[in-house]
Amino acid sequence: MQYKERAKESKPRGSREGLLLRIREEIISATLGENGADLCNHARSRVSPSTNAMATLEQKRADEKFLTLAAEQKREKENLHRKIIELEKKLEAKQALELEVEGMRGALQVMKHMGDDGDMEVKTKMVEIGKD
Repeated sequence: MQYKERAKESKPRGSREGLLLRIREEIISATLGENGADLCNHARSRVSPSTNAMATLEQKRADEKFLTLAAEQKREKENLHRKIIELEKKLEAKQALELEVEGMRGALQVMKHMGDDGDMEVKTKMVEIGKD
């Protein structure tokens, strides 16, 4: 395996220490050649375990935070779906009542036209329904 490939695989990513380490390795390898690469590998083996442990711990924390946020988002989504279903049921009940009221108004109109014939019982019924 080439030196640069090995260096890419074991470099810490995104940290200032990792950047400084890479710069140092490149300077040494450019000036010393393959012997410098061996020195860099030796230096990396001294720094790498603690750096890797820190990176692993940081990654674990990030994964836990991601899972927590994903679970929270799932709960919120489920709550919103429940609320949507509840509101749809309320809307449906309201529309059913409005339809019933319109039906009663239509029946009242029919009764008014029938009541013109002089039927006293129909007139009293209309007055009761009109009050409601």
